[in-house]
Amino acid sequence: MLFPRFSLRLILGAVTALCLFFVVLSMAARGHDWAIAFAIAGATVSIMAVVYFVLFAAAWVLSLPMSGRRAKVESPFAADRLPPVLVTPPPDPEN
Repeated sequence: MLFPRFSLRLILGAVTALCLFFVVLSMAARGHDWAIAFAIAGATVSIMAVVYFVLFAAAWVLSLPMSGRRAKVESPFAADRLPPVLVTPPPDPEN
């Protein structure tokens, strides 16, 4: 059961936050400029979160292999060997 995992303090805090949110929305509906600005800012943040979630989900789905099995990707750091050297280091001046 999921309900006992939430404390009464958390539920009361969420109810209070939602009450304040809806009071601001009602003030925006009445034409208060500050409330309209807060409502637009909240809607913008919500829309951005949804867009970012959709883009992440699309990228995640595209990154999955086409077959049912996962493709074996070998990491150079997972083995007992060093990764290949792509850039040679400069010579040591002490030698």
